[in-house]
Amino acid sequence: MPAPASLTTPDFRLLFEAAPDPYLALAPDLTIVAASDAYLHATGVERAQLVGRRLPDLLKDRRGGREGGFGQALCASLERALASRRVDTLEVPEYGLGVPNRAWATPLRLVNLPICDAADEVAYLLHRIEPPTQEAFLAGLAHGLRNPLAPIVNSLHIARLPNVSEAQREELRALTERQVQQLTRLIDDLLAVSRLESGKVALERERLDLAELVRAAVRALAERLAARDLRLTLALPERPLWTLGDRARLAQAVANLLENAYAFTEPGGEIAVAMTAGAADPAGAAGDGDGDAVLTVRDTGIGIPPELLARIFEPFSQGDVATAGASGLGLGLALVKSLVEMHGGSVEAASAGPGQGATFTVRLPLAPRREEAASRPFAARRGNEGRHRILIVEDNADAAESLRLFLDLTGHEVVVAHDGPAGVARARDCQPEVVLCDIGLPGEMDGYAVARALRSDPELSFTRLIALTGYGQAEDRRLASEAGFDLHLTKPTDPEALLRVLASFF
Repeated sequence: MPAPASLTTPDFRLLFEAAPDPYLALAPDLTIVAASDAYLHATGVERAQLVGRRLPDLLKDRRGGREGGFGQALCASLERALASRRVDTLEVPEYGLGVPNRAWATPLRLVNLPICDAADEVAYLLHRIEPPTQEAFLAGLAHGLRNPLAPIVNSLHIARLPNVSEAQREELRALTERQVQQLTRLIDDLLAVSRLESGKVALERERLDLAELVRAAVRALAERLAARDLRLTLALPERPLWTLGDRARLAQAVANLLENAYAFTEPGGEIAVAMTAGAADPAGAAGDGDGDAVLTVRDTGIGIPPELLARIFEPFSQGDVATAGASGLGLGLALVKSLVEMHGGSVEAASAGPGQGATFTVRLPLAPRREEAASRPFAARRGNEGRHRILIVEDNADAAESLRLFLDLTGHEVVVAHDGPAGVARARDCQPEVVLCDIGLPGEMDGYAVARALRSDPELSFTRLIALTGYGQAEDRRLASEAGFDLHLTKPTDPEALLRVLASFF
């Protein structure tokens, strides 16, 4: 075998650096002599930080003077390849250098390939990272999504049994509701990560009270906290903490922090939520625009190991979820960081270690305080007695019937249409105060066309139009607004939240 080309020659180095896969080239003493551009891009490490240094030393640097389990396993694999002069592979749950690529959501395969010279001595080791295939990623994703589906399917089968009591049926209903909420959160997190990575998230800023936003998020979690015997303390200022932000995005960030505390705190534990004006506001007057709002979420849960603390906000990073019985895709905290930073804020995590709980601190810039103009109430033509006429335009029969039943049982008069033309006709016939209209209707008349038709009818000028759709991006909201909708709600819509929306109209 002819002697291999030296990695120090310009031509070979350029060829190696342009390789499409993440590679490191190591000398027999495990000194890094070259790194491919793909490796640098995937790990976020600069070439100057690598070349000329021994790989074990880099691993020790990253872990404060010790290699850790990953480093020991990798070095052992490299030594096996040197000794056997054969390829050695290693399966690892993560990669220990740099910032893990967001696509690496499932275990990686490391390949250590010896290159021998004419004397059959190892001249170099090529250390290659093989990210998971699309099939492996989908397998991991399917696992995360199937977890909530299993108890839902079980509940459906149990509910069909003839000897199930009403109390048991109520338990099944509560269980199914919890799992549907979990499934919805997982899907929302996946979509949000996709939008953030593609730069498609546009903030729709408004003046909002952060204290009230946090209060609402805590209320939404209160029942589940009680069911798990978790104590919650809430310390919020009496005066508003005003900021200019996207209400939906900030609510999602706060909800994810609370969900994280809930998931990793064992029954009987405590979660403390507090919000204050930041130190930059020396007078302590909330919302004067000179400081930050500081939100802390502290729990007595399983804590965060030091090696995980440094990457806790990276996508797909999770701790020992089995300890707390939690499940998820490891996206919640990554979304918190991205959404908070988009608002000009910051988030930090702290923990004394396993079993010592964790504290998350969010800082968001305050907006100047001003007097809010009184909003004009909606002048409903049929009075304000709490019972309102509502038209649902929805082609999915189950979705339409379940929403109709909920609104009917909560005291409203409801009619239903299953396509655009029928919806317009019913609206002109019954003169509804509110129309809940799906966007993706069958035929040539979609929800936007329905809204335009209703807005062009003077007899329906006082009707409130709410778009219901599975698409929730900024472009979808813009199209709904241009068509004449007063509000855009993304499916699945929380029925209780819908009632609050209706109450705000009248």
